[in-house]
Amino acid sequence: YLEYLKKYPLLTKSVTAAVLAVLNETIATTISKDFRISRVLNQKIKHPFSIKIPLMALFAFAINAPVSHYGFLFLNKLFKGPLSKRDKILQILTMLMTVTPIQCSLIVSFISLINMRPPIQSLSTDEIKRTLSSVKTSLKASLLNVLKSSWVTTPIVLTIAQNYIHPDMWAVFTNIVYFFLGTGQNTFLK
Repeated sequence: YLEYLKKYPLLTKSVTAAVLAVLNETIATTISKDFRISRVLNQKIKHPFSIKIPLMALFAFAINAPVSHYGFLFLNKLFKGPLSKRDKILQILTMLMTVTPIQCSLIVSFISLINMRPPIQSLSTDEIKRTLSSVKTSLKASLLNVLKSSWVTTPIVLTIAQNYIHPDMWAVFTNIVYFFLGTGQNTFLK
């Protein structure tokens, strides 16, 4: 894994994020017993799988992991080590004011799109207006709560990363931490 991380950092982080997103949704659905029922050969089969799983994997792979990767790359170029305590605090504050709001806005927007009812039907002007309205409503309703949660957890996670983890591994470390936090939150919300 570490070899691939060095050779293909963004791809490795993207695949890791996608796998963790699939596990998050599957575990949360299973624990909360929020099963779907499908018929196969006239047999009802309970399962935790929905269209949300591949969509969340796609988001993690194509959007969240690259934003995280380039966000940490930016932070580590802006704040070159070794860092003083002041620089570490500034690095965390910069993260909280730049990368964190971008990631939170993207996840809230994406979840509003996959939860839209009825789903997006076409690319007509009316449908685009309805979609934008849905995203705007979700951002107004949820973004501040998601940001508050991130503003509490990110400084803790980044402080641990600054002190114990090589900068190339920060995105993977945060993905794993947020996998556990996200699975817990997702289970609770279901």
